[in-house]
Amino acid sequence: MLPALLLASALLGTPAPQAAPPPTYEEAVALARRGEFREALDLFRRIVAAAPGDHDSRVWLARLLGFLGRSSEAEAAYRGVLGENPKHVDAMVGLGGTLVNRGRYAEALEVLASAESLAPANPDVLGALARAYRILGRTSLAVQYIERAVAIAPTGEQRLAREQILRAHAHRVESTGFLERFTFAVPQAWNGDVAVNLRVHDRMRISARGQWQDKFHARETRAGGGIEWRWPPRTTLAASVLTGPGNTVLPRTDVNVEASHARGRAEWLAGYRYIGFPGVSASVVSPGMTFAIRDTIQIWGRYYLASTSYAGPDERRTSHSGAVRGSVAATTRLWLSGGYARGTESFETLSPDRIGEFDADTVFWSVRVDLPGLTSLAAGHEHQWRSTGTGMDRVTLSLVQRF
Repeated sequence: MLPALLLASALLGTPAPQAAPPPTYEEAVALARRGEFREALDLFRRIVAAAPGDHDSRVWLARLLGFLGRSSEAEAAYRGVLGENPKHVDAMVGLGGTLVNRGRYAEALEVLASAESLAPANPDVLGALARAYRILGRTSLAVQYIERAVAIAPTGEQRLAREQILRAHAHRVESTGFLERFTFAVPQAWNGDVAVNLRVHDRMRISARGQWQDKFHARETRAGGGIEWRWPPRTTLAASVLTGPGNTVLPRTDVNVEASHARGRAEWLAGYRYIGFPGVSASVVSPGMTFAIRDTIQIWGRYYLASTSYAGPDERRTSHSGAVRGSVAATTRLWLSGGYARGTESFETLSPDRIGEFDADTVFWSVRVDLPGLTSLAAGHEHQWRSTGTGMDRVTLSLVQRF
């Protein structure tokens, strides 16, 4: 009996465990700034459940939903705050950015213009307008807004946003070179490519390009130019021509037409290309799509239907190729990509050994670094297995300088 009484006394005297203190706004923001979005979202849900009138926390909750790709929930959360406080500038900025991501551009600009009228010197408002105009291709206006934002708040985030806008706005020089090594008995191949791309105005760019190649014992060149035209809000048509009379390994004629239409995080692609070699030519139709899961994660896919004509009568063959690629921003300046191609892996670098019914599998990867000063460096590697039992490795280096 005594042991039982002692046990009961001990249990009754034991203090109840203390409940964990509620999370603070500062703790949740710190998690979000470290990129721990899901953990931060959980904390903000608890904060908002305890204090539904905390509009700043509700804006952060909406912001995190957007970071996680849950745009419809983010929009509803922002609108909930604005329904109670129509002049909450941070909620207006967040809603405007969400509407841009959802492809509702007119609504987005209306919301952001209202925010600007309330807070004309708020760098977040100016930065949001700059981003919206960049996405819409109105880069001259985007530059004006981001310069104002940086002048008011020269933070690292605003400076990085200015670099991104200037990369889209500026003229540029692109230089690319690749080396190919084959498992069959031919010398390694070299290729060099230089292009100058100039902005005439926000809706039109023009380019000139030259290429040199030493491949299959043939040293050849070709040159040409192109034009790019953009229709509001996000439709682009580009056309280019490259010619190299007398070429045998580089195409003698290369005509390329590309159209794209973007809405929200998706971009639809369509292309037609005519490539002519001595005695053989190919017409290629290529639909495709790019989708940004987040600002830092993108996937791309493209299908190629090629009709190849040979010199003989009724010598026409159809072939199918396709490629997929994924890209992720490892840091604000570093992009990593990898992918797979079946059939002809690139019509941009087409040569006679890969025209027609080309049976091959290719894996590829690349890394791109965006340096301060509007310079970008990239390197990539492709490894190809061919049904003939042979193979090829290609290493590519590129430099883009904007001015």
